[in-house]
Amino acid sequence: MQEAIWKGSLKLRDIPSYPALLGAVKKMCNDVFHGGYRIKDLALVTTHVFTGCRIDEVVQPTRRGLDVKRRTVMIKQLKKRVNSSE
Repeated sequence: MQEAIWKGSLKLRDIPSYPALLGAVKKMCNDVFHGGYRIKDLALVTTHVFTGCRIDEVVQPTRRGLDVKRRTVMIKQLKKRVNSSE
């Protein structure tokens, strides 16, 4: 896959496929076990990849937002849509 160069707009062809993202996360997981990454780096990247959240939203969770029993994370939406008709 050719590396995308940021030119101010994102094209659909620049977005990696789901299998490519899954492969990258699996490689990173393997690298964690061999000391290449920290587990919190893997958690951050995985959350970002599979939720589509903005970076600011992914790095903002609090302990109260983590539910280990239900295996859920509450993510606070930081940016609101503006209705252009108003």
